[in-house]
Formats: sequence, C-alpha cells, structure tokens
Amino acid sequence: MKKKRQLSEEDQDRVNQYLSSGFNRTEKKPYHPWILLFILFIVVSGMGYFAIWFTKYMGIE
Repeated sequence: MKKKRQLSEEDQDRVNQYLSSGFNRTEKKPYHPWILLFILFIVVSGMGYFAIWFTKYMGIE
C-alpha cells in the first residue's frame, strides 16, 4: 500500500531546493574529547578536594 503524498510536486521541489541551498547550514567546530575529559577531571578533583577539606573542617576523620 502506497502512502499518499502530503506535498505537491511543485512544493516538494521548493523544499528540496531550499534544503540543498545551504541557507540553513552552519559550520561546526571540530569535536575535542580531550577538552571535555580535562574539564571533567577538574570538576571531579575539585569535588573530591572539597569533600576531604569539609570532613577535616567538621572534625570527621
């Protein structure tokens, strides 16, 4: 069973022309996983350091 088209041929051609024109495309920066890993390391280390400091501050050993 074939699906009924929602757009006419003219409208589909306009949509295809718009999508291929590049108007709605943006340049993306390259993904750097090492930066994300470094930020994660800093956050986890900071939270660990804070936890150790807090236990000593509260007198829990």
